[in-house]
Amino acid sequence: MGRPAFVEDRLMSEKTLKIGALARLTKTNPAAIREYEALGLLLTAERAGGKLLTHGPWASRVYNDADVRRLTFLRRCRDFGLLNPCLKLLIQFVDDGARASPEARELMTTLLQNVRDQANELDELCATLEGLLSGAGKDALPMTVVDTTPSDGMKRMRRRVRKPFKTPSDD
Repeated sequence: MGRPAFVEDRLMSEKTLKIGALARLTKTNPAAIREYEALGLLLTAERAGGKLLTHGPWASRVYNDADVRRLTFLRRCRDFGLLNPCLKLLIQFVDDGARASPEARELMTTLLQNVRDQANELDELCATLEGLLSGAGKDALPMTVVDTTPSDGMKRMRRRVRKPFKTPSDD
């Protein structure tokens, strides 16, 4: 029993990567890729292994450009501190777009605001470091205190999605 023709065409027409190459390209590891597949966050890969080895556990998993994009997104979210339940909602948003649940839409909005806040913090840190490098000394240190308490939206999201973000108040 062979693969359907459209699967063979997909494997032949698209650039494919084995799991190790995908892991290196996306700065993750094969175990994480397998975990994402098991959780349904990443589609289960097709298997290929030449003319004779196209079925069974001995065949190599092969991934395409869409898998690279999806895994890169998952890794970035994980690096930002999101946990699997939160990632599932985000992937639902990726897959469903405008049809995504209100919970997924709210999570995406909260995540976007948190990323923007973190980007602003990094901009301020860059300015401080540039000041220190230019010889400004202690005068380059910021005078303002940044409020690190989570917003009301973040607190609501944390209750629903089992603490997707780690903040200083968690310690």
